[in-house]
Amino acid sequence: MPINFSEVPFLRILLFWITGTSLYVFGFDAEAMVKINVASIVLIIFTISFKYLDLKTGISLFLMMAVMNTAYFRSHQLDSRQLKNHFSTQINCEEQFYFTAKIKELRHGDNTTTSIVEVLSAFCVSTPETIEVTSGNLLLTISGEEEKDELIPGKIIGFSTTVSKISDSGNPRSFSYKNYMARKRVFHRARIGMQDIHFAELDKRNFRKRLHVFRMDFIGNLNQYTNKDLSPGMITGIVLGDRSLLMDEINNAFRDVGAAHVLAVSGLHVGIVFSILFFFLQKANKYLRTGLILIGVWGFIVFAGMPPSAVRAGSMFSLFALGQLAGKRGHSMNILALCAVLHLFIEPNLMRDVGFQFSYLALGGIIVFFNKINALIPSPHSLFNPLKDLSCLSIAAQLGVLPLSIYYFNQASPYFMLSSLFSVFGAYIILSGGLLLGFSGFIWSPFANLLGWIMDWSCAILAWIMIGFTDLPFATAREIYLSWPALLMLYLIIILLAFILYRRIVSWQRPVILTLMAFLLMGFHGKVESTTGKSVYIYSTGRQLLVDVFSPNELTTIKSKDLSARAENFAASGNRIFYRSKDRKSELIEVERSALILQIQGSGSDILFMINELSLPGDFSSERPVHLIISGARNISSEDKEIIRTQNPLSITSAAGNTRLAAVALEEIADNLKVKFYNTFNKYHSLKNF
Repeated sequence: MPINFSEVPFLRILLFWITGTSLYVFGFDAEAMVKINVASIVLIIFTISFKYLDLKTGISLFLMMAVMNTAYFRSHQLDSRQLKNHFSTQINCEEQFYFTAKIKELRHGDNTTTSIVEVLSAFCVSTPETIEVTSGNLLLTISGEEEKDELIPGKIIGFSTTVSKISDSGNPRSFSYKNYMARKRVFHRARIGMQDIHFAELDKRNFRKRLHVFRMDFIGNLNQYTNKDLSPGMITGIVLGDRSLLMDEINNAFRDVGAAHVLAVSGLHVGIVFSILFFFLQKANKYLRTGLILIGVWGFIVFAGMPPSAVRAGSMFSLFALGQLAGKRGHSMNILALCAVLHLFIEPNLMRDVGFQFSYLALGGIIVFFNKINALIPSPHSLFNPLKDLSCLSIAAQLGVLPLSIYYFNQASPYFMLSSLFSVFGAYIILSGGLLLGFSGFIWSPFANLLGWIMDWSCAILAWIMIGFTDLPFATAREIYLSWPALLMLYLIIILLAFILYRRIVSWQRPVILTLMAFLLMGFHGKVESTTGKSVYIYSTGRQLLVDVFSPNELTTIKSKDLSARAENFAASGNRIFYRSKDRKSELIEVERSALILQIQGSGSDILFMINELSLPGDFSSERPVHLIISGARNISSEDKEIIRTQNPLSITSAAGNTRLAAVALEEIADNLKVKFYNTFNKYHSLKNF
C-alpha cells in the first residue's frame, strides 16, 4: 500500500486517463470539453492565487488535465479512423457483400461455429468493381460440421453474405449483446454455411496453423490418457480456458460458489506458471532465470490462445521481472497502473470490458490487502504457510472483485472464500499436472498413464468439493440487485478499510459511518422504487407473449404456453431481480390459442389486454380510461376497429403474436385517434403508476 501518491505516479495518470475516456464514452463533445477545461483552469488559477494550492501542485494538476485531454482525443481518434475505413461506410451496398477476412476468434458449438473476423477487403456482389481495401470486424455465425477443423485463427477466408447490425435485446435491465460486442468494435453480423467459405491456402510453416494442430493433439493426449468423463473438460478449462468439453453440472457448480474464475485462463494461471518456474530456477543466474521465466510465461500465454486477461497479467509479470533484473524495485501498484495505462492507450474500449475490470481489481486487491490479511491470520506451523498464503490471496482478490461480481451477475456465495481456497489449490495441481500430462503424451506413454490416473482423481476430488458446496444451506444468494451508485459506495467502503488497515485514517469512525449510511440510503431508495406502486412490462419476445405485472408484494406473469424457459429468463430475469420478484407472491396466467380478455386496474386508469381476439363480453363496461394491449391479432377488421374506437384508449400497444399487417393497422388507428402507439416487436413497453 503506497504511503502517498508520489510513490505511484502512474496511478494518478491512470485515474485522469479513465476520466478522459469516460467523458468521451458518455457523449461529451469537443465544445463540452472546452468548457470543462476552461472551468478547470480558472479554478486552479483561483486556488493558486489565494494560496489554497501551491504552485507545484497547480502545475501537477495542469499536467493531469493534459493526460485527461489526451485520453479523450485518443478515443475520438480511434473511433474516427475506424468509421472512416469501415466497410459499412466505404461501400454502399444493399445486397450481398463479398468479404476477404482473417479469422480472429473462434467458439465452436454443437451445430454452429461463432467467429469474429477482421475484414481485409470487400465489394458489392452486384458491382464487383467497387472492391475496396477496408477494415472493420464482423461477427460470423457458421453452420455445418464439414471442414470445421479448417477454421483456424489467423486463416484468410472469402465468403459472400448479407450483413445486419447487431441489435439490442430490447428488454429492460437485460444483458446487452450489442454493447458487449461494441466493446470489441464489432457492430455487424452475418450468417453463412461452411459450403459458402473459400479458404485461402496457408503456408505449411504458418505458425498459427501449427499451433492449432499442436493444441488439438494436446487435447487428444488428455482424452487418451484420462479415464473419467469429467477430466478432459476440467483440464482444458483450467489449462486452455476451453470449456466446450466441460460437463454442465461442473460448470454450474463452479459458477454458483464463486469459483468460475479458475475455468478461464487469467492472471491466476499466469501467476501459477510464474511461481512454478521461479521455484525451479531460483538458484540460477538472474539473467538466465529472468529470460527462462519470461519465455515460459509468454509461451504458456500463446499456447492458451492469447486471452486478454492472461496478456495483461503477463505484461505486469514481465515489467516486474525486468525491474528486478535492472535492480529497481518499483511499487507493485505503480507497475499495475502503468500496465493499465498502456492497455488503455492501445484500446480505450477496454475500460468497459468486464474481463479488464476483473483482472485489475483482483490484482489491486491482492497488492493492497494480501500482506495485511496474511499478518492477521496466525499459522500453527511453517508447513501450513503455503495453505495460509493461498487463503489470504483468495480473500484479498475477492475483496477487489466481489462487488463487481454482484453488480454484473446478481449473485454471490457466502462460501466464496472457502470455495476459492479449494479451487485455487486444485487449479495449481491440475494446471501443472495437465500441462505435464499433455506434453508427456508426446514423449513417454507410461509416464503419461501415471499422470492421467493422478489427474483423474484430482479432477474428481475438486469436482466433488465444488458440488458439495452447492449442497450446503444458502449456497448461493441469487437475484441480488446492485445499482452503479451503490457499487461505487461499496468500493469507497473498501478503500476506507484499506486506509484504516494502513493507519492512514486515525479517526475512522465518522467517514465509515457516513459512507455506510449513504450506501444504506441508496439501497432503501432502490427498494422503495421497486416495491411501491404498480408497473406493467410487456417484453419483446418475438411471437410469444410475456408480460409482468408488479404490484406491492405481488407479481402476476402473463405468458404464452409455448414460450421457452430460456427465452423467458433472457428477457425478464434482470428486471425481475430489480423488482425483487423472489420476495413477492407469484401468480401465473398461461395463454393458449383461445381468446382471453384481462383487465388490470390502476390508480387513475386501467390496462385492457385483448389476446387472440378483439372482442368484449356483452356485460363489459369501463368508465375509466384504458390502455389497450393487443396480442395474437391476425388482421384488423372494420368491426375490430370500431371496438377499439369505442374504448377511447389512452394508448395502443401491439404486443407479441400480431402479424405485421395487424400491427400496421393498429398504428393507423392510433394515429387517427391521436394517441400514442407502441410496438414491442423490437423493444419492450412499460406502464408505471397508471
